[in-house]
Amino acid sequence: MRSSGALREPEPTALCEQQLGLELLRAIGRRGRGRHLDFNQLMYRRTATKEVDFSGPQLDPLAIEAKYIDSGWRAQTRTLRASFRVGILASRGAIDTSGDIWAIPAPLVAWLLSH
Repeated sequence: MRSSGALREPEPTALCEQQLGLELLRAIGRRGRGRHLDFNQLMYRRTATKEVDFSGPQLDPLAIEAKYIDSGWRAQTRTLRASFRVGILASRGAIDTSGDIWAIPAPLVAWLLSH
C-alpha cells in the first residue's frame, strides 16, 4: 500500500472490515434474501466494551470479526465467543478451522463470498 504522503496511511483492519462488509452485502443481494437497502440484513453487535463486526439474520448463528493480524488472533475472539456460537475471524493470513471460531484469511473469505 502506497500513499502520496498527503494522507495518513489507512489502517489495515479498517480496510479489511470495509471490504468484507461490501462483499457480505453483495452476497446477501445475490442470494435474493435482502437488498442493500434492507439495513437489518447486515449489522454489528455492540457489547459493553467491544463490538462484533458482522452479524445479522442472513448470517445467524455465525458472526464475522475482521482483524488483519497473523498472531494472537485467538485472544481477539473473546467478544465473538461470548456473543455467538460460531464465527470467523478474518485474519491477515492465519488459518485454523479446528474449533467453533475459525481463522480464515480475509482475502479468502471475500473470494468465497463472491463465488
